[in-house]
Amino acid sequence: MITFYEEAQHFVSYLTPAERKKMFYDLSKVLQQCSDTQKRKLSWNERMVFLTKPYRRCKQLFQFTNHHNEEIVIREVYQSHFFQRQYHIEVFLNFKETSIEFVQTLFLILKRELYTISFITQG
Repeated sequence: MITFYEEAQHFVSYLTPAERKKMFYDLSKVLQQCSDTQKRKLSWNERMVFLTKPYRRCKQLFQFTNHHNEEIVIREVYQSHFFQRQYHIEVFLNFKETSIEFVQTLFLILKRELYTISFITQG
């Protein structure tokens, strides 16, 4: 069985340095948004919207493709129904759903690679 780390390392190995840098910053936004949303409290206007109608919407969509035609799609989805509000992230690797741990693994691999490359070029 292939682990998240091996899949993430394989995906990153077929990206150019510019694509790796862009992916690193996009993934940092996704992970930051995920942690911020869990801490956020609702305003009165948002509570009133929940009373009126249920809805589901995709807040952001990130799509990454490497040179081996492998694809990662990350969607930030907001749902509301009555007084319940849910925020979750859906991650798909080659049309198969995976968990947020895969995104965290990708982020750590890219962070390690970008910082070691910048350290080597400076030194």
